Amino acid sequence: SPLAPKMKRQAQDLNNLGMAQESRQQWDTAIQFYRRALGSLGNDPMVWNNLGIAQAFSGQIKEAVQSFEKALKLASDSKAISRNLALLHLAQASALNRSGKFASQNEVVLHLKEALRLQPDCAEARFGLIQFLEKQNQWNDVRTHYEILVKDRPDSVAAWNGLGYASYRTDKPQLAVEALEQSLRLDPKQAAIWHLCGVHQARFQRWHEAIVSLEHCVQLKPDNVEAWHQMGLVHAQLQHWNDAIAAQQKALRLQPRWPPAQKALAAALFDHGRLDQARGLYEEL
Repeated sequence: SPLAPKMKRQAQDLNNLGMAQESRQQWDTAIQFYRRALGSLGNDPMVWNNLGIAQAFSGQIKEAVQSFEKALKLASDSKAISRNLALLHLAQASALNRSGKFASQNEVVLHLKEALRLQPDCAEARFGLIQFLEKQNQWNDVRTHYEILVKDRPDSVAAWNGLGYASYRTDKPQLAVEALEQSLRLDPKQAAIWHLCGVHQARFQRWHEAIVSLEHCVQLKPDNVEAWHQMGLVHAQLQHWNDAIAAQQKALRLQPRWPPAQKALAAALFDHGRLDQARGLYEEL
């Protein structure tokens, strides 16, 4: 039809006018121009996408979802449109989450899952979904999502720490240690993670590595009573009696008469042959 090129130019002009209004945050006016453009041009995915953006910013969330979905049907391989729709689902999930209504939690999860379907590398959506799964003690699913996260975001300390904890909760201690060690390679100033890593290393009888980890912990946080106590226990496994005694004494200076450290100190003194001192401690217990 001879009118077709003219109508197409007119629609393009209307779309450009809509974008100009968007830049001024005149969302309602932009929506009007986009609708007129669609009336002239028909099903153009980018106009539907632009309309969805304007609707989202104007608070017309339901309409924005419909516009993005129409755009995606016309251009199913468009990463930009998929991302916009995913972000909209994420925004809806965040809004529902802030409302604090228990009844809306399932809806939050649905929005997060839809955001991930559209944008699998959306870390914010995956972290949000993980939080809900943790509350429901679905630790195998939590670990699976963290495994995906560390592949997508290998420099994320939070993801490696999360994988370590989820692995521990799902009885995979070796994976837990590996994840925590990677986290510490990325950020060596995490006292609590050094402590946790040392405890797990000791469970695998990796005594020397456990000592290194616990030493890093107490260097960063000298008042960590449990870390000093754990270090003393590991030194005792290696029959480093002087170091074992010193570590338990440090723990007791920080927390006097703490039974776990008193018992460990008495045992180390006894094994070191300092029987009178060990007997005195045993009598106090």
